[in-house]
Amino acid sequence: MKPTPFQPTFRRVALAHLLAAAALASAGALVAERPGADRPSAAQPSVAPPTTAEHEAAVAWCRIRTLRQEIGLTNHDLAAMACTQGQAEAALSALKAWHAANATALVQTAETLRQARRALKAAQQAIHVGPRDEALIARLPR
Repeated sequence: MKPTPFQPTFRRVALAHLLAAAALASAGALVAERPGADRPSAAQPSVAPPTTAEHEAAVAWCRIRTLRQEIGLTNHDLAAMACTQGQAEAALSALKAWHAANATALVQTAETLRQARRALKAAQQAIHVGPRDEALIARLPR
């Protein structure tokens, strides 16, 4: 019998089953090799919620990462500038020090920017939905 596109040959099916079995076996081996795999799951330590200091450190890290992306100090950008590891570390430590000194101003500026964007979006929606209002159109930035 000639196989159709809907009926794969026996070799394809056997190969698919063999690959699936190998994948399951390797996944089982990885789980078995995991440290603490011999302990029951009830004996695993519970994860405590982060402390306030840990939370603030994580938020600061995310803000610094975003700032790096915005000003072009990602790893790729530093490599494109042919920075040595020492120069890259110095630039990033200077950025971290600047962030520590100006964190509140940065948050306030970001909030002001978000509010301005919301106001712009609301004005644009009012222009596109409602009747033509020349006073509203004059307030939009050029």
